[in-house]
Amino acid sequence: MVSADTETFDEIYEVGSGTRFEIRNRNGSVNIQGWERSQIKVHATKITQWGGKLENIEIQVSQGADFKIETIHLVKNPRVSVSYDLRVPVNVLVKRVRTSNGKIELEATRGDTKVETSNGRIVLRKLK
Repeated sequence: MVSADTETFDEIYEVGSGTRFEIRNRNGSVNIQGWERSQIKVHATKITQWGGKLENIEIQVSQGADFKIETIHLVKNPRVSVSYDLRVPVNVLVKRVRTSNGKIELEATRGDTKVETSNGRIVLRKLK
């Protein structure tokens, strides 16, 4: 049996009112909850699968009028999943949430959000 390696990514970013938010994950769950702060809090956990290596992916964050998070695969089949647990200000517009092989949960967020997953549940609560 191959044991899994894990690594966490924890960052907090100041954002302005009306910022547009987007996340693109390629393998894993995404949980986003609104909160009353002016920061986006990103907690991500990378987990290896079937002999994968943590360095086969990276988490890329770009900030401006649009705030984007993307899981970048550095090799064709990295065998690593990333689960995101995010907090976003309630005045941020959640534009797009995309993942594969994972559940998406949105709670207390706002925006005309496009939500996509290829293999997982979608749970939406208290959206504006």
